[in-house]
Amino acid sequence: MVNNTYLHLIDDLLMGLARDYALVLGMPGTGKTTTIAHIIQALVSQGKSVLLTSYTHTAVDNILLKIKDENFGILRLGSRLKVDADVVTIPWLVLTYSVDSP
Repeated sequence: MVNNTYLHLIDDLLMGLARDYALVLGMPGTGKTTTIAHIIQALVSQGKSVLLTSYTHTAVDNILLKIKDENFGILRLGSRLKVDADVVTIPWLVLTYSVDSP
């Protein structure tokens, strides 16, 4: 479920009213992951590129799992030890690993 604030953000991004970037902030359970997944799907369908970053690997992987059934390429950068096992099985995903610390 996406709350009204996030719906306005999606509309603004798709209509070109937002800046070149968007920060999606909120308490747990407010629909951030779902909102970001919708934004990525919509922007890619318009032929745009998307850079997704987060403070945690888990947050990035949760969004990738939400869009795993879409048919567009994704490059996932990160530590081999921190990429979710379910993300590794996404067939269209290209994984590039950083050097892991011992």
